[in-house]
Amino acid sequence: MYIYIYSKCLFVLICVFNLQVFKKEIIFIIDISGSMLGKLIEDTKNALFAALSKLNRDDSFNIIAFNGETYLFSKSMELASEDAVERATEWINVNFVAGGGTNISRPLSTVPLKYCFSLI
Repeated sequence: MYIYIYSKCLFVLICVFNLQVFKKEIIFIIDISGSMLGKLIEDTKNALFAALSKLNRDDSFNIIAFNGETYLFSKSMELASEDAVERATEWINVNFVAGGGTNISRPLSTVPLKYCFSLI
C-alpha cells in the first residue's frame, strides 16, 4: 500500500509492506512564509499531521518551520511517542501562521550533517 501526501512544500511517500521495519529519523522542514497563506498552510499542516500519525514509536523526528526566522519544535530529535506527536500537533497549530519572508538557508544550516543528503 502506498500513501502519497503532497503539499507545496511537503512531499511524503510512505510505502507499507510486510517487511522488517527500520527506525527512521525524520526532520520535517516546513515553509511558513507569507506565500503559504490560506489553503497552502492548511494543506501543509494536514499533510504533516498525516505524516506524524504514520511514524512508529521507535522512529524519531523533529520539525523546523521557517519564514524570515527559524522555529524548532525541539532542540533534539524526539521519539515518536503518542505524547511527542500530541505536543508536535499543538506546536504546529500555534506556530504555523503564514507570514514573513522566505529564508531557507537558516533552517538548512541547523540540520546536523548526518541528516543531509544530495539529490545529485
